[in-house]
Amino acid sequence: LKDINTRLNKKVELAERKLSAIEKQRSELEDTVKDLRHVNSTLEEKLMNYYKYKSERDEKERLWEAERKKEKEEAQAEKAKYKRAMAAKEQELLSAREQQQQHTQQQQEQHTQQQDTTIHNDNKYEKKGDVGNVSEDTDLTDEYCKDEKEDFDSIIDIVARRKDRIANLLAARVLPVPTSDRERIAKALQKLAATLDQDKMTVVRTVSEALPQIIPGVLLNTREELIPVLICVVTQHPESAVRDKLVQMLFNLIKIPDRCQRAVIINACVALAKIIGPERTGNELLPHCWEQLNNKHEERRLLVADACGALAALVQPELRPSLILSIITQLLDDKSAFVREATTRNLATLISFFGRDE
Repeated sequence: LKDINTRLNKKVELAERKLSAIEKQRSELEDTVKDLRHVNSTLEEKLMNYYKYKSERDEKERLWEAERKKEKEEAQAEKAKYKRAMAAKEQELLSAREQQQQHTQQQQEQHTQQQDTTIHNDNKYEKKGDVGNVSEDTDLTDEYCKDEKEDFDSIIDIVARRKDRIANLLAARVLPVPTSDRERIAKALQKLAATLDQDKMTVVRTVSEALPQIIPGVLLNTREELIPVLICVVTQHPESAVRDKLVQMLFNLIKIPDRCQRAVIINACVALAKIIGPERTGNELLPHCWEQLNNKHEERRLLVADACGALAALVQPELRPSLILSIITQLLDDKSAFVREATTRNLATLISFFGRDE
């Protein structure tokens, strides 16, 4: 009985060990199941975020395409309107020239008829008159000269009046210019002519004054052609206030720039920074990046993020961990995923220029 009891106790101990091992495996399996459920929920959340991000991106791309299509249609409409206006002006000019030619031809015909009539009367008087009668010949000659002079004076008056009328027609119809703009342009020309020989910066000042009136009238698709002019004037102009306005015009050249237009503006800023040097780049270009941090358009905030990354290598080293990093840090909390993505990419570019201590 003792042996049987001992064997039974051993079997009970073995069964308890197996049971504890099974319970341990069960607890491990439950932990594994929990981990798998957590991973599954995380993956589902990421998948939902991905689809949400994809839908937002598709919606943004659709809006961008619609905006670009609208801008293209507006540009085409403006171009067609300009062509129609130019065709109408050309037609008016041609009709004015035809009327002038017809009037001139009529005047020549009338003058020819008057000359023929005068010559015919002169021949008739020579046949009827007495050659020896000096007083009669003198009277006929005086009368003929008087008629010729009157005809010549009338032709001169007609030509003068016609010339003035054509000049007024060209000024009023073919080239319509408002009175205020005409006076402003006339004053600018007088100022330019008076100071051109004395001051070498007159051309730069004149161009800087004209650019604010020129840029709004240029089509959006061709405004990038004005970038070299802006860079030259910003580089050479002696007044800092005027340079600040011109740099602002460079940043705001296109209100809602797409990816290609942003690349053009960034390349222009980099070219300008290489010319003016690190000190002026930090004083004249970076403040405009700071001003547009809270712009309502997502594309302009993308422009700021790309500008910070592109100008990081061209500013003074002490501005990288202070001003540029502050701009980048604020853009990291932007509500747009596109802006955050671009900011992260440009933050990596900025950190690559930091020193070991920074």
